[in-house]
Amino acid sequence: MKRIHVLIYFRFLLTVFILAIVFRKLNWTKDGNLSEVHTHEKENGKSQRLLDVALNRHFQDVVEAKRKVMRISKYIPCESTVSKVLREISTSFFTEVREHIPHSETVLFTSSINVRDDFVKRKTYSPASNNCHLLETSYLKNSVFKNDCTSHVDIPPFKLPLYKNNDSYPVIEERRVIWTYLHVLSHATVNNDGDVICERTKIVPNRCWAQNRSTTTCFKVNSESKYDELFTISQFWGSNFFHGTLENLPRLALYLSYLRANPQIKIHVAAIHPFLSYLGLDEDRFVFGTVHARILYMPSGGSCGGASSIRLQYLSDQLRNYIPHQPSGYSIDKLHHSPNKNKRDSIIVIQRTTKRWFRYHDEIIKMIHKQARLCQLKVIVFGDDPLPSVEVTRDIFRRALIVIAPHGAGESNLILSDPGTVLIEALCRDRFGRLNLCYQGMALALGIRYYGLISERSCNNITASDLEIPLTKYLKLLSCNV
Repeated sequence: MKRIHVLIYFRFLLTVFILAIVFRKLNWTKDGNLSEVHTHEKENGKSQRLLDVALNRHFQDVVEAKRKVMRISKYIPCESTVSKVLREISTSFFTEVREHIPHSETVLFTSSINVRDDFVKRKTYSPASNNCHLLETSYLKNSVFKNDCTSHVDIPPFKLPLYKNNDSYPVIEERRVIWTYLHVLSHATVNNDGDVICERTKIVPNRCWAQNRSTTTCFKVNSESKYDELFTISQFWGSNFFHGTLENLPRLALYLSYLRANPQIKIHVAAIHPFLSYLGLDEDRFVFGTVHARILYMPSGGSCGGASSIRLQYLSDQLRNYIPHQPSGYSIDKLHHSPNKNKRDSIIVIQRTTKRWFRYHDEIIKMIHKQARLCQLKVIVFGDDPLPSVEVTRDIFRRALIVIAPHGAGESNLILSDPGTVLIEALCRDRFGRLNLCYQGMALALGIRYYGLISERSCNNITASDLEIPLTKYLKLLSCNV
């Protein structure tokens, strides 16, 4: 009899243990893998504090650089053509700036390699695809990192490499590196492409078409477009949503606290990007076109198709965690404590009306609804006709567990999503058969799980069965029994 009681007791314990596991799995799925989000947030919080300390130290250098430039400022007008064109992508760029623009100051943001490494804490994931050979070898715009593709979606996360193909750091002295820099220029003119003319020398930032699209003609500026202090983030194609999000805004990200503390500084933009309302900057500070400034702040450029991991992650944290336009007395730096902040319960399907779209959209949506019901997930169609407000967009992508999309600018909204969110992208080939992998690079930098779906047909002809394969794989990975 005693043995029977012991067996019953052990069966009871086993049942409780199994039920606990089942409940944990259901809760994991319902809340969108919250433990992963909390881990990322804890790591990100530490990284941001370290970065903020480093930034504040270098902001003192910016103040000193401004004082020096104002003391030695000398206006040298550009009358017809510039005498020299300097390109940021040049290996001798800093030396050339010192030589040809002697009345300028360049603030180098530096740290030891170990400290710099701590600024980037998000773990990331190897890109996955149904055709890794094509993903790794045929591209129009490559990722900023090495394309080590896998056919498996359950590869564990790894520490983000700092430079493409794990190249060495830009070392300025033993064990110290430059992780960004800011030029402080006197009596400079900047146009919408982000090109700057100072002392009859043109500076072309790291941007799209930096090597080819630049003339030696001087800029014309009217008297109403002159300012005392100006910070420029405008670049070529900057009014485009993708380029504005991943190239222009990241130039601004690291300097937000400095700009908030110095409201007299105007901000030069290509266009009013909708996400600017989430950065705590008044709209009357933004200026456009070709303008002149007594003091011009020029941050390092944003490479075509992406920015550095530090800047993208810092921008993403700002956009995801801060509330704009609060009542008087409310601090812009107060974290967003909405009860739904971490509720990742939705599969988002991006629907485009022009150029690239899913021809079999209705069948795809039907399949996704079927799989979503098994996992107690919602399905949200994010369309562009009409385009949702920035507030609605932010809420949708904060709730995303999985995003499914044809290649297009709407994927830029994943900068609003939490690390670990899945992006299944239907990749399109150009007439030469090349792939544009700019969103793979974005995903790697932001800690987003990426799957590149490549069809033998055009990307428009992706079917429900094509998408169902990676979708079910990721749902199983996220502890949903489908």
